[in-house]
Amino acid sequence: MTTIDQVAALAKVSAATVSRVLNQSPGVRQQTRERVNRALEKLAYKPNYAAQALARSKEKSLGLIIATLSEPFFMSVADSTGNACQTESIQLITLLGGQSAQTEEAALRSAQEHNCRSIVFHSKYLSDEKLAEILRQTPGLILLNRLLPSHPERCVWLDNICGAEKMVHHLVNLGHRSFVYINSVFEIGDPDDRLAGWKKGLQASGFDPTLLRGECENPTLEGGYRATQRLIKKGVRFTGVLAYDDSMAAGAIRALRDQGIEVPRDVSVVGFNDAYVARFTIPKITTMHYPVEQMAQRAAMLALTYAEERDIGDKNAGRFVPVIVERQSVTFCPEIARGSE
Repeated sequence: MTTIDQVAALAKVSAATVSRVLNQSPGVRQQTRERVNRALEKLAYKPNYAAQALARSKEKSLGLIIATLSEPFFMSVADSTGNACQTESIQLITLLGGQSAQTEEAALRSAQEHNCRSIVFHSKYLSDEKLAEILRQTPGLILLNRLLPSHPERCVWLDNICGAEKMVHHLVNLGHRSFVYINSVFEIGDPDDRLAGWKKGLQASGFDPTLLRGECENPTLEGGYRATQRLIKKGVRFTGVLAYDDSMAAGAIRALRDQGIEVPRDVSVVGFNDAYVARFTIPKITTMHYPVEQMAQRAAMLALTYAEERDIGDKNAGRFVPVIVERQSVTFCPEIARGSE
């Protein structure tokens, strides 16, 4: 059986270079890669899969645990984490945590069985107490998109409260005084934090946050449509809609238009996340940018750092603050606009 050393000798490169070509790893010049491939073909090299599996078990690897790969958010997380791993020549192992505490814990066990010393964990269902225990036992684990107050240095998270508060101030500065919200029914932290941020923004602007009315639905186009329909049917008066995300905001725009209410002429609508849908609706949606790619890369780098038991010292290294992306779904309050005519 032909060995890697024989291929290396014929191609006049090191065995490590042959291994990188076989694994399609970066860092090999195209000319060298072609020479190695010609040697592989000439010697009819057949990989020893058992030996490769043993070698992989000794390699550095990072485990990424996310709920699914079918949603754009998680696809971006996986892609950005993969880029970070490629830069560091680290093997990425992606595992699906599903939609329950049991499936999240099962995915974590699988990552540990794959000898992942570094783990980026997007967990929404395990309790704070359970996660604190896991963090104590797993030095190289970083939580993504979740803040655990007992371990802030091990978390990469978006400050939803701050972002939602910023958006309210933006609308208030444009003269808006009457708001409604359409929020997600999912029992995770983001909907609660965004509602808290909207109320905090209203209170800071001199309004009674207890008067804020809203509806909860699935965070989809259809959910945003149904939630807005119910608010219209109840006769609630408003000039600003605070939507949990961009899909719900797009649904709200359609529901308003079906009732002859134009956005932003009559009502301003804001989203959250800066998803693709926000750029292709009519009008395009003013929203809060969610820096998914940067957060995933930061989480990967922190996981690799902590796996080596190196403390970066900055407990706020994982905090990200969303920024407003102004598009076309927001304008001055109608009363203000009429007064200036």
